Amino acid sequence: MNRIGFFGMLMAFSLCVVGCGPLRSPMAPRPTEEGQKKLAESWEKAFAELDKIDHQQLLDIYVGTNAFQLGVDKLYFRSEKRTSRGLVVMEIHYDFAKPSDDRFEVIVFDSDNKVLRKERYGREEVETTRSELFDGKREFYGDEKKDSPELAERRAKHKARWERITSYFPKDEEKQAEAKKEK
Repeated sequence: MNRIGFFGMLMAFSLCVVGCGPLRSPMAPRPTEEGQKKLAESWEKAFAELDKIDHQQLLDIYVGTNAFQLGVDKLYFRSEKRTSRGLVVMEIHYDFAKPSDDRFEVIVFDSDNKVLRKERYGREEVETTRSELFDGKREFYGDEKKDSPELAERRAKHKARWERITSYFPKDEEKQAEAKKEK
């Protein structure tokens, strides 16, 4: 099989294993044991001829397949944001051999590097929250007037939760409107 065909298969497999897009939440995807085994085989095939893969092809592999997060043994991701109050540090920790250690951490430091707040979220909490925020939206499509009282209550709670989120990080509707005009 040629390299292009192989990388196409790797990308298709990776999408089946974890869905679309890299790090759709602050947690690295965790494949099943069988998925991990197939991904390990892909890694072995892809890099058996490493000396034949040029600079651009190697970047293509990582970008095109999300290989930087698929089937890896360990993943550590750190991002920082400086604010007027101090520094927010967010870290994702993933170790395939230790699923119970998967976590997303947020640490907020003041301007003197004193910890103001530290939060730790495990995989289950992150995945449940992502599901509640995004997967739950599907049940709210349709006519609100036909909602049962239970669905109306869930819809109202979901809407209130999103209003709270967007009160801090509003959607950039101006950019969305500009993009529509350009089309």
